[in-house]
Amino acid sequence: MTEYFDIQRLLAESPEFAIPMRGLEALVTKVRDDRWHVSIDDVRIGSFGARSEGRALFFASEIPSEPEVTNWVSDDITTLIERMLDLRE
Repeated sequence: MTEYFDIQRLLAESPEFAIPMRGLEALVTKVRDDRWHVSIDDVRIGSFGARSEGRALFFASEIPSEPEVTNWVSDDITTLIERMLDLRE
């Protein structure tokens, strides 16, 4: 599993990177400074945005198949991607 601080660095420095999860590769693609899309096998499973509150950084997901889940907030994107995978299955 990719470590939290590695993911923070990748979000800041890489326009695209993969996170291995559940035997799959979640491809994270930056679309704006504060927004990323998540894909599995070239199919977009969701997206997330970032916002700061003081010194903390939070991420909110948007899942096309579950619009009522929009803004499910976490400080860990792996948790958000896990939720996207749960809803995909």
